Parts: sequence; C-alpha cells; structure tokens
Amino acid sequence: LVDRDRRPKPAFYRVAQRYNGPLPPPLPRYPRVSVVVCAYNAERTMEACLASLEALDYPDYEVIVVNDGSRDRTLEIAERFPYCRIISQPNKGLSAARNVGAEAATGEIVAYTDADVRVDPDWLTYLVQPFLTSDVVGSGGPNIVPPDDPFVAQCVARAPCGPTHV
Repeated sequence: LVDRDRRPKPAFYRVAQRYNGPLPPPLPRYPRVSVVVCAYNAERTMEACLASLEALDYPDYEVIVVNDGSRDRTLEIAERFPYCRIISQPNKGLSAARNVGAEAATGEIVAYTDADVRVDPDWLTYLVQPFLTSDVVGSGGPNIVPPDDPFVAQCVARAPCGPTHV
C-alpha cells in the first residue's frame, strides 16, 4: 500500500476508503444462511467449532451437523448444542455428507465449514456480503489460524500454499 519511502500508492486511498466505515459493513439485507458442518471422528475439535458457531453475530442462520459415521464422541458432543440440527448417516465421505447437508438446508445460502474450524463472529456477514453486492455464485476467504493453536499448527498454516492461502 506504500512504497519504500512510505508514500501511499493509489491503492492506499481505495483501501482507506473501504475501511473508513464500520466493520463489518452493514448489509442491505441478511438472507438466511444454512451452515453445514460435516464431521467424521471430530471429538477433539467439535465442541470448539460448535461453540464458535453459536456465537456468530448474524441474525438468521441455522447449523446442520452431518455426523458421517463417527465412531468417537462426535455425536454426543454435537447433541450438547441444542441449536444444531443433527443428521447421522453411515460413513459415506465428505462429498456425500456435504450433499446431505445441502439437501437439508433451509437457507438461501449454504455455507460449509469443517469440524476443526473456529469461526470469527462476523464470518457470515463477510461471507454473505459478496452475494449481495456483486454477481457471484460462490464466496470464500482465507483460513486464519487462531492465536492459541500450537506452534506446529501455526507453522503449517503459514507455509506456502498452506491453508491460510486457500
């Protein structure tokens, strides 16, 4: 955004204009979003994932957990979150689980996340915004590593072509 002498480049002013308002920017409307979490043997991360989804700052969303034949405590953990709709099926793989979640969705937009993810409270607002302000049919963003993730996970996430760059 600046050159080596710290003089602003043209992009600086565009970025400054964009971030001069409230963050996240208010949306013209808030369509219902169905968040689909596909889980297979995710007992280690499931509670943190569902707790972060419960804390979303978005007015109209549902969470559908597709328990894809887990043999650990994944289902038991998911059942502790009454706001979730849980669908259990024999293990058929991630693609099949995502399709089951999409079929059960009642939202105008379907958002997928993994069971090992903790989402930011404003995740859905930023995810939905491109649908309302441009002519896109899909939206995504970077994977940001939580600061309390272990050192090795931090290194892997920041490696070239690692999950942060997806």
